[in-house]
Amino acid sequence: MEPEKIDSQSGNHRETSKQGGSSQKLIEFREDEIKKIGIIQHLKRVGERVEEVYKNDDLNYEDKENLYQQYLHILYKDIEMIQEQKKAYDEELPDNVVSITKPIDDNMVKVMNECLAVINNYIQFIDSEDSEDIKLISDSFKLLEETSYLLDETEDMLKVILESVESKGGVIGEA
Repeated sequence: MEPEKIDSQSGNHRETSKQGGSSQKLIEFREDEIKKIGIIQHLKRVGERVEEVYKNDDLNYEDKENLYQQYLHILYKDIEMIQEQKKAYDEELPDNVVSITKPIDDNMVKVMNECLAVINNYIQFIDSEDSEDIKLISDSFKLLEETSYLLDETEDMLKVILESVESKGGVIGEA
């Protein structure tokens, strides 16, 4: 029996051969998924899938470990991506720009920090796979829901700023 892999199209588990390229396909799927649904929904799906692996009694230990390793790979790529995006909020901007963008920047940094906390919870669960730690997954879902509200609030703030600038005849260029 071949080991299970994550189906890069649906995210579900399926049997595949050990042929190379599945890791690359997984990364490409991850990137496409984040572009389509956003990081918060992506992280929710990853958490749901990790939880499914844990609860799946049909998988043997080696198959579970293989799947967990694939999810860890995804999560570490997510960490890299978020840390790279956070650098944009560390850039020095002119004072007149900072006065406008600071609340948005602060919220975005909070969103990214919360996403990193969720990822750390998932990694901690995978590393321990203790039944008591399954609470880390459900706690992460609650945190993602709260983070989603913060992101919505941030998007609303950005809309108000853009509308205000447009109504005053301003032009927004790249900062």
